[in-house]
Amino acid sequence: MTVIYFAIKEFGLMGAIYGGLATKVVQVILSALLTKGIFKYEFNYAKIILIPFVYIVINIVQFTFFKEYNILLYGGQLILFTFVFYFIFKNEIKIVIKQYTTK
Repeated sequence: MTVIYFAIKEFGLMGAIYGGLATKVVQVILSALLTKGIFKYEFNYAKIILIPFVYIVINIVQFTFFKEYNILLYGGQLILFTFVFYFIFKNEIKIVIKQYTTK
């Protein structure tokens, strides 16, 4: 909370966004480290690190070349990544759907 407070005070809305993102990353790392002895974690690092990295790079490039907000550009990006994420995570999606549809 302190990080977000100072980020908002210094950078406004963008500080809130980046402060919230930093807080969530720290929460995930601490949760994994502190529950490592209780739960067994198996990670596919390509899915966890590479995919978000590619998404962030595309957003940075898009923001660099298209400074004005364009709903068609961002809508196209949303549609593209919806299909990319579905095909990359289709096995996980099927497992989750199966868990909630079978009783």
